[in-house]
Amino acid sequence: MKDVIKGRRHCHVIVEAANPEASQEKWGGYMPSMVIEGESGHYPMQGGDHKWAVPWIWGKTKDEANKACDAYNKRRGLSEKDVNDIVYSSMDNW
Repeated sequence: MKDVIKGRRHCHVIVEAANPEASQEKWGGYMPSMVIEGESGHYPMQGGDHKWAVPWIWGKTKDEANKACDAYNKRRGLSEKDVNDIVYSSMDNW
């Protein structure tokens, strides 16, 4: 398995999808994406590539999901500034 993090900081955020209702309706909630410092783009937490995999759902509303991401990032020792810095470092391909 490829180690995409390679010792870099990472966080989770809720990314506004092109059609946010589609994933919310299909899965019943909002899925976080992992953002890796200095890595272009983000990784939606879709649950793997096997037939039983389902996405991670961190809230039925966008507000709930954002609060879950904030709590997760905080538990990992990341401040709001850290999260913003990580996200900004990855934004050349969003």
